[in-house]
Amino acid sequence: MMKLLICDDDISTIDFIQNSLDCNEFGITKILRAYNGLTAKEIIAEERPELILCDIGMPQCNGIEVLKYVSKAEYHPEFAFLTCYESFEYAREAVRYGATNYLTKPINLNELREALLQMIATLRAKQLAQESTEGSAHHADLLLNNFLQRLRDGLYGEEKIRIAAAMGRRSLELQPDSCIRCVLVSADSTNALKNGWNRDLLVYSFNYLSQEIVAERQDFAYSIVDMGERFITVTMLLRAEKAVEQEVVRRCDHLVSACRSYLILQPVCLVGEVIQLWQLPTQGPELQRRLHKIRLQSGQVRLFREASVPAGNVPPAVDETKILDCIKRRDKTEYVAEISSIANKISVDKTGSDCAIALLHHDLIRAFNTYLNDNAIPAHALFQDEMIRELDGTAERSVFDMMNFAVHLYDYTVTHLLELADSENVISKVKRYITVHYRENIDRDIVASIAFVTPNYLSKRFRSEVGMNMREYINQLRIREAKRLLLSTDFSISKIASDIGFDNISYFSTVFRKQCGVSPADWRNRKGSGDTDEVERTIAKG
Repeated sequence: MMKLLICDDDISTIDFIQNSLDCNEFGITKILRAYNGLTAKEIIAEERPELILCDIGMPQCNGIEVLKYVSKAEYHPEFAFLTCYESFEYAREAVRYGATNYLTKPINLNELREALLQMIATLRAKQLAQESTEGSAHHADLLLNNFLQRLRDGLYGEEKIRIAAAMGRRSLELQPDSCIRCVLVSADSTNALKNGWNRDLLVYSFNYLSQEIVAERQDFAYSIVDMGERFITVTMLLRAEKAVEQEVVRRCDHLVSACRSYLILQPVCLVGEVIQLWQLPTQGPELQRRLHKIRLQSGQVRLFREASVPAGNVPPAVDETKILDCIKRRDKTEYVAEISSIANKISVDKTGSDCAIALLHHDLIRAFNTYLNDNAIPAHALFQDEMIRELDGTAERSVFDMMNFAVHLYDYTVTHLLELADSENVISKVKRYITVHYRENIDRDIVASIAFVTPNYLSKRFRSEVGMNMREYINQLRIREAKRLLLSTDFSISKIASDIGFDNISYFSTVFRKQCGVSPADWRNRKGSGDTDEVERTIAKG
């Protein structure tokens, strides 16, 4: 819905246009009137109309001046002149500053209607282009944020070469050697929730405020939010050149003060050392550990090197090697005994139990992620289970809740994901999916996620069991359908290529000739002429 501003020192012209227009036809909800350029500028600043019809020759401030004003505005309406002047100089000036049209008086209603339709079409095209750009940028931010979270959690391993390869596959602007400083901010949400804050709004506001004050940005791509039942934690990755330690500490102090004032939160901040991005999987868990040790120290800002705890106070840690061995051997008894041993130690030593449970939670998820990643199973598959998500949210509430989560995590992994990945039906499932979707632009990552395996693992297994790579198999199905369409329809070759999933007719012809030994046109002609034997022999050779 749009606003239309009509600016003319001739009141009868404005009346004529306003009375003649069918606002519903154009989607116009409000017509604004101005009788000179100065008033027009005021209305533009206050109402921000999408469409402007403006006379050129007016007292005090003429139409060209209004157009210049609009060209410098923060928004970009569509602008057309209404004038008695047919001067080339006026027309050139109008085009120079972005006027869409140039109508001469007396106003012809058909010309006016066409001009308005053109202005609206141009306006909508700009809006769609902007939405598309913003959508693409948002999608890119989500991909980057997802990658950084998975990198921190160790899903790409800790070797620089593997991390660099993962970045390359995603065409990220970052480099493995990019220098960053991690800043972790954590706050107990209990008091804020008791005072009426909505949980989702509180998380968003805490993340936004942290980004605005500490990172001095609001794009969220470089922030990772972890939300437990009680604590909200934001991990921010700051470019090292813009994150001098003393300045970051000052910003963190400012954040603590702002959170107290606006969010009823008392956060604790941990400022990490400068590292290279590929080192995040190594330092990330240690940052989490040190944060858990200090996160009850509300309102404090601590440096990474200051946040260590005397050895005697270190909470019991998960033996990742033993956990991985239990999962590999599918020894639930020993697994439960190991987790129970840690839980009992936490129960006996009441001091720092909250911190110890949080560390157990973090270490356990990391161990399972490592196992899944090593066995070519995408780790995100775990949290597709609703019960896992629910128990994960309450795991840090108590030792009992932590044990419940740990047992369910094991059961789900062993009885569902591993059996699914070990099943002989993986390739059958992939082939069925391809058979249904081969006309589409099939993405290897999507196919792999459906089979609960990693893309690299799927590629190797597919070639091993099918005898060709996935792209060759897809093209085989496409060419089979192309031959059917060439024989049974009069569709053009370009249409057939498009219908079966080829964006480029040249590439389609290349693939067709490679498989069949002849071009699509030759194949159709030979079939049409009845030379079936020769064609079939050619196909057999291909």
